[in-house]
Amino acid sequence: MTTIISYTKAKIDSLLAAVNSSITGINNSITALNKMGYVAEVAGTAHTGIGGSLTTINNAYHGFTAEAGRRYKITAVVQVRQRTSTGLVSIVIANTTTSISPEFGTTLATDAYATITVSTTHLPGAVPVTYGIRAKTSANTVDITAGAILIVEDIT
Repeated sequence: MTTIISYTKAKIDSLLAAVNSSITGINNSITALNKMGYVAEVAGTAHTGIGGSLTTINNAYHGFTAEAGRRYKITAVVQVRQRTSTGLVSIVIANTTTSISPEFGTTLATDAYATITVSTTHLPGAVPVTYGIRAKTSANTVDITAGAILIVEDIT
């Protein structure tokens, strides 16, 4: 037995509008997924004479407008050299000058070298952000010897 259903033009138009709406939603989801992943990688340059206050490392920052509802993973890798006396060398990831990670560090003897890695996530909202790496030491000065690497990824 075959059942034939007849639809008015208005009903067909309504069904097509619903299908188009679903397609738009799927396309928006695909667009959002395509934005995930790599955002930026920047290489800071050597920076000497950083003292006891958090200081942004030369060129070790990246600014962009974040997307609403997106979470970003920020990773910093920094090579440091403690100068003149033993000190606790610390680095932090910041949004402009506001720290968004705890301070991570290591105590280094005079003229000792280390590589410090910090990673954190941030959900800023749809606003301009500038992620950067800041450093300090508890004694005398610290140098950023071979620079620093900042990697920003969209992980949501």
